[in-house]
Amino acid sequence: MERVPKVSVVVPTYNRKKDVLECLQSVADTNYPNLEVVVVTNGCVDGSAEAIREAFPHFKLIDVKEGLGSAKATNVGIKNVSPNADYMFLLDDDTVMKPNVIVDLVKAIDDKPEYGAATVKVLYFENPKLVQWAGASVGLYTGINYMNDGLDDGRFDKFYDTEGGIGGTGLIKMDVVKKIGYYYDEIYYYYYEDPDYAMRIINAGYKILYVPTAKILHKIPLLSAEEGKKRWLERAHWVARNKIIFMRKHSKCFPIFVLLYPVWFLLYTYQGLRYGGRKELLNFYKGIWSGFKWSFFDYKKPIIN
Repeated sequence: MERVPKVSVVVPTYNRKKDVLECLQSVADTNYPNLEVVVVTNGCVDGSAEAIREAFPHFKLIDVKEGLGSAKATNVGIKNVSPNADYMFLLDDDTVMKPNVIVDLVKAIDDKPEYGAATVKVLYFENPKLVQWAGASVGLYTGINYMNDGLDDGRFDKFYDTEGGIGGTGLIKMDVVKKIGYYYDEIYYYYYEDPDYAMRIINAGYKILYVPTAKILHKIPLLSAEEGKKRWLERAHWVARNKIIFMRKHSKCFPIFVLLYPVWFLLYTYQGLRYGGRKELLNFYKGIWSGFKWSFFDYKKPIIN
């Protein structure tokens, strides 16, 4: 009999009952035959836990009463992955996967020891003809986030190596997980924990493969440029803080990043004044202070269990 690797799907959720039920239904409808599902309700007060327990009694539900943040909630799920799992698949609660996703990801890297993980093509739920991203990376000189995005017109239909896309849409070999450390670095709390984990995979000597046939729909709104800036400013503290922490941990060119940072400071100060308000701008400044304070005074190599 042909070996079928066991895949453990980890889905943390926070007050998105309708979305997470649709997400989990898409997991239940997958055509992969050897699957377990671990769901973490992260401080939910909208009845998510009860609804999940009723709709999917065969899934493993971890009901956490307090809000832990994205990194810690994901770690709770990872801690409950079966010890005999061959792969871990991290899935966001506002996504819907196509039935072939896990089959295609496992097939793409199972016999390729150089690959530690694989990721998918992410399409907008409200317009599946648009790619939100097809592989991603963070520039280790500038800190700029790069995403392959645009019209799904065939240019994203090739397999290629990427540096991101693990969190929320990534399949990871458990042998690699055991080597680099099971858990997300909780210093991030929210934002950049995903690219951090991807960089740990790459720094351990593995590649990450983008698999174009594995498609996931993401319920992130299509926003105008102005709306996008406002959305960013709502999260300015964590984005600013965690970008700096990520660069301190992973960039050999961190001094160059520091020298270039005044450009970011001026750019986002301008955008804050134009699209946000004093509160958002103050949160951005607090995030910068917190990020550089950690980088210069509190930095140490994290201990990953």
